[in-house]
Amino acid sequence: MAQTKREIQSLPTLPSRYQIDAPVYFFPKKDEGQEDYNIPGIPAIVLAIHFYPGKVKYDLDLILGNDRSRIYNVDSLLVLPRK
Repeated sequence: MAQTKREIQSLPTLPSRYQIDAPVYFFPKKDEGQEDYNIPGIPAIVLAIHFYPGKVKYDLDLILGNDRSRIYNVDSLLVLPRK
């Protein structure tokens, strides 16, 4: 059964590094064989958290200037805190 955002927020803290609505940075991973590049983290907000055996993944709302885009099932290794 789907829960509303208010119901989710009233739950105890989830067992993940980041919680829903947490400000984070998304760091894209370079593909094999691609030249080295330096991409700054993309500001994002955590929309959802998925738990798998031995792994946590996040759905993110990327903040791209005046635009926004969603990305799903992002590996936790590609997400860092925004201060």
